[in-house]
Amino acid sequence: MTQTKTDTPKKGLEGAIAGVTRITLIDGIQGRLLFRGYRIQDLATNCTFEEIVYLLWNGELPNRTQLAKITSELREVRSIPPRLVTILKEIPANAPPIDVLRSGISLLAHFDKETPDNSPEANWRKSLRLVAQAATITAAHYRIQHGHEPVPPSNDLPHVANFLYMLTGTKPDPAVVAPVEAYFVLLGDHDFNASTFAGRVTVGTMSDIYAATTTALGTLKGPLHGGAAEAVMEMLPHIKGPNDAEAFVDRTLAAGQKVMGFGHRVYKTRDPRGTVLKQIYFKNVKTDEQKTWGEICERIEKRMFEKKNLNFNVDFYGAVALAVAGIPIELFTNLFGISRMAGYCAHFMEQYADNRLIRPLSDYQGPAERDFVPLDKRK
Repeated sequence: MTQTKTDTPKKGLEGAIAGVTRITLIDGIQGRLLFRGYRIQDLATNCTFEEIVYLLWNGELPNRTQLAKITSELREVRSIPPRLVTILKEIPANAPPIDVLRSGISLLAHFDKETPDNSPEANWRKSLRLVAQAATITAAHYRIQHGHEPVPPSNDLPHVANFLYMLTGTKPDPAVVAPVEAYFVLLGDHDFNASTFAGRVTVGTMSDIYAATTTALGTLKGPLHGGAAEAVMEMLPHIKGPNDAEAFVDRTLAAGQKVMGFGHRVYKTRDPRGTVLKQIYFKNVKTDEQKTWGEICERIEKRMFEKKNLNFNVDFYGAVALAVAGIPIELFTNLFGISRMAGYCAHFMEQYADNRLIRPLSDYQGPAERDFVPLDKRK
């Protein structure tokens, strides 16, 4: 007797509802993104990342006392084990930063006595450590990779400013912090995206939260997910100038290749995060080169809509916005992961709280049942 299947298969699970969440709403038709009911545009222009962490985990924006508490809790757990720093120094210099972050998170599990404890209280504390220490691992490895000693976390800087401080060794200008903070807020969560869902599958087996985060970061690495912003910046040097933008799009499409930063599985109109990042980019351009990037991007944007009816997504203007803020291109995927750590932990705690093993069926289309043929009788 075969198992009953109640639905037709959806390639890539497109349009399939895989679970229930109270964290984030995506309205792909209207181009809306809500965190716990709040419009992402309002959050990105008014909130710190710490407020977003609190909102995603608690369901409400914090008051001043609650914000001070979670800010303090995150600051207290920023430092990573010294032995982990030693391991980071021994990783090959050409290792991609996102791979190092994934490995670093996996290694953190060995230093945390609460790793096997899946109680809500322990997972809350581990989530604080994951959010805080993902930034520390990324900054420490980047400095090691470039021949410098890691900069210890600051005790008096907010999360995003502290990350930039650990990256450069200099307390950052607030004008630099602002666009990066907005990026962190915008990327804080995005419903059942590929990496979050992959992590929820791991949680569904009742594995630990470090294992789930490692799964998520391995999924995030792909160029069709978190690696897309790096691909956008790698694309721009191949465009000779604004007047070559349309021709570049035509050449790329004619060759059957993707123009990175366009299209989205869920949004059928503009990605609201991308719209905010476009505004942030043009607000913060400083050099003639950056102004030229902006003109190129707008002409690519127009051409892609004319040719393919595709809108830009978060990665298109997100890439140039990060570049203007001075973030090295090789760290773009890591920034995605550091930001999304808030959402990962929110989803993982939600999955633990009402868990059922995630085990879909498949639509088998192979050979029908047949008799075994001994080796000497096979043709």
